[in-house]
Amino acid sequence: MEKKKIKHLAKKYGWKRILNGGHESILVFDRMVEGKREELAVYPNAKKVNVTVETIIIHPRMGKTKLVRKDINRIVLEKIFQNPRYHTGRGEKSDNRTLLFR
Repeated sequence: MEKKKIKHLAKKYGWKRILNGGHESILVFDRMVEGKREELAVYPNAKKVNVTVETIIIHPRMGKTKLVRKDINRIVLEKIFQNPRYHTGRGEKSDNRTLLFR
């Protein structure tokens, strides 16, 4: 998936691109919802149409959590931008002890 299309989807749903330590191949976005920060990192692959998406949110009971979903198409990516808690039925989750970003 082209970075341009990913950036357009992010902007459409109120996400702002943030810098991520010089890793230009990873697109990282954030937004504030009800006073809480959410982060979404998209790993585009030039050889594939689908992407890997990493979502970091504040869970009401578990605190800061991360969910990594692989092989996500454009339609599901748009649903994740709309609602980062969107359930795809697959993915790997971790708690705040193993987060990649902040």
